[in-house]
Amino acid sequence: MGNDISKSDVIPGSDNSRLEAQIRMLSTAIEQSYNAIVLTDLAGDIVFVNAAFKSISGYSREEALGKNPRILKTDYLSPDVYKKLWQTISSGGVWRGEFYNKRKDGSYYWENAVISPVKDSEGKIINYLAIKEDITSRKATEEKLNQAKAEAEADSRYKSEFLANMSHEIRTPLNAILGFNQMLLAEEDNPGKAQKLEIIRRSGKTLLGLINDILDLARIESGKLEIEELPFNPHQEFSSTIELFFQKATEKNVQLIYFIDPAMPVKVKGDDLRIKQVLLNLLSNSLKFTPAGGRIYIEIIKSWSADSTCRLLFSVTDTGIGIPQDKKELIFEAFSQADTSITRKFGGTGLGLAISINLVKQMGGILQMESEEGKGSRFYFELELKADKNTESLVSTVELEGLKIGIYRPEPDNMSREEIIKKYLTSFGLQVTEISDLSYLEGVDTPDAFFSTCAYITKEELLVHAERLKTVPCILIACQKENEKAAELGKYFTRIIYCPFSSLKLVDTLKEITGSQKRGKGVVDMEEKEEASGPSLANAQVLVAEDNEINQMLMHSLLGKYGIEADMAGNGLEALSRLKEKEYDLILMDINMPELDGIETAKRIIEEEMRRGKTHTPIVALTAHALKGAEQKFLEAGMDDYISKPIDLEELKRVLYRYLKSEPKATISIEAISQSLQLEPSVVMKLLAGFSPNAATNLVKMEEAASAGEYEQLTLLAHTLKGSAANMRVKAIAEAAAAIESLARDAKEADYKKLIGDIRKTLMNLEQQLKQG
Repeated sequence: MGNDISKSDVIPGSDNSRLEAQIRMLSTAIEQSYNAIVLTDLAGDIVFVNAAFKSISGYSREEALGKNPRILKTDYLSPDVYKKLWQTISSGGVWRGEFYNKRKDGSYYWENAVISPVKDSEGKIINYLAIKEDITSRKATEEKLNQAKAEAEADSRYKSEFLANMSHEIRTPLNAILGFNQMLLAEEDNPGKAQKLEIIRRSGKTLLGLINDILDLARIESGKLEIEELPFNPHQEFSSTIELFFQKATEKNVQLIYFIDPAMPVKVKGDDLRIKQVLLNLLSNSLKFTPAGGRIYIEIIKSWSADSTCRLLFSVTDTGIGIPQDKKELIFEAFSQADTSITRKFGGTGLGLAISINLVKQMGGILQMESEEGKGSRFYFELELKADKNTESLVSTVELEGLKIGIYRPEPDNMSREEIIKKYLTSFGLQVTEISDLSYLEGVDTPDAFFSTCAYITKEELLVHAERLKTVPCILIACQKENEKAAELGKYFTRIIYCPFSSLKLVDTLKEITGSQKRGKGVVDMEEKEEASGPSLANAQVLVAEDNEINQMLMHSLLGKYGIEADMAGNGLEALSRLKEKEYDLILMDINMPELDGIETAKRIIEEEMRRGKTHTPIVALTAHALKGAEQKFLEAGMDDYISKPIDLEELKRVLYRYLKSEPKATISIEAISQSLQLEPSVVMKLLAGFSPNAATNLVKMEEAASAGEYEQLTLLAHTLKGSAANMRVKAIAEAAAAIESLARDAKEADYKKLIGDIRKTLMNLEQQLKQG
């Protein structure tokens, strides 16, 4: 074969002019091709190259003919690559890959090659054809991009490390400031000094919130914010988040109401922390911009569901100041508010919505807004969450269908407590009738239960129908600011439910009172609150590992409120030394310590426990780290829990009572319950006689759920028992049920058998008391 592709090369003996024209066209195309084309014989020696081969490799046609392509070879690629190449093409296959070759002048270049066999009419391989493209420029560009990416990732990593360290450095002094401030505020009797301390507290909280917002925004911008997918109960998580704002709303005289769709599954998978963060930001804005006398309505409904997915619609509507039309485009930008005067009047940085829109986007949704200046705003978004098609909803767990309920509602209003009560009850299949006049109760078709809020009903109306009201279970819904009116009207009602109320609160109360005509004197359906300091834990042995002397003083003072004389260790090595000398019930472990940090210390403690076969001592991290994922590292190291700095007193209390609390008392004081409920002891005995078997049945179901690891079912059962026990003032059972509910909500493994055994022990004691009269 010669230097050119000719008629004699391809089609020997053909004199067909049309074919000759096609051959010339093909030859021209090959010669002018941008890619190098190389044809070799079966031994691999070159028999043809086109012009592009010279421009790429530097070898002329004459220099290349008869040579092997290895004249271009470098040692960059492994011999296995060439071996695989020959195995592929000699067996009739096509090989594709890249070469790093050497030109005639000694310079190097990259090429992309496709090499395939050429077969005759009988399918026999007669040549090999290689088509090669010079990709040196592309490789150079890729290298620059990879280098730039590596540098960007390094910058992002340094930024994240800086944020983590900065977070720790800022939060550590804030922990001391806010911690001591809370203690001084609790002990201060002088109104003037208390007011100044309260200003310090609020300023510190504002500073902490600002730090958290900036850290979140930085994580979003650096791409370090991770969205998790974990199981959670949306009813419990979202209601507890919303209820955080009730006290603030009451203080500002803003009515806050919410509806969480009972048709939602009780278990879904998603990032509940990030969803709650968005809700917190939206609620915070609504409360900030809604004046006294205004209203805020939160709605979370199931808008769609399939076998393994459900879509939830979240909306927050307020009657606040609204947003001008020309400012709406700016509202989601960082450090932006609709008007600079808003910052001066209401405060804030404008970061909340910027963070929220990015969080919703990362979770697969779009945060949207409807607003009219002077009338209010509505922010809403939809998210798809995973949900097993067999997962129950609240509706499927409650058996009240068919009950007839009356609601006193003289005036229709879609943003009212009456509307929410109606929506909840109809969701559970109850027949709801709106009543504008209490004379309805005097008719033949008496409802099974009757609801009213304090908004419209009067003492005079109740007095007129007092006798009839004695025959109908009645529930009064009241807000904290309506305490006086509720106390005045309470004697006409079976139960008083104070806001905030959930769907479970309503149905639990209905379960208790339907079928029972016992009248209380305004029996309040609320759990008794413990004293601020809580019961003494004076015998508890607690070790605090903390390197900062001021924080040691703070922890000593905080634990002292519970009667705990804690031992202090300045670092991890000191903590290990202390543990060799003494047994402890709880270890509170700072993370950033010299010589040996908290994570490594925890690992060594657990290793020693396993080596010696000792019972595990709970370890709780004290962390000033705010970055996402830090908490997971603590848990992976074997720690049982964590508290973020600045330390919140309620969080500390939660931890102490979770890990240190002694067994509940098995004795029940009938006299104390009688005084609390303002009922005769004989009536209390009858009520307890009805409560005891129901609780026993509930316990059996709880044991079954705990054994099967069905945490969402266990959470619901424990919640129900907690509520009914609290209503009956059986505090020992209510506390044990609350502990089970808290653990099961987090799907944590625990000694449920012991906790349920505590409740059974108390029930047995109660039954014995009831038998003795």
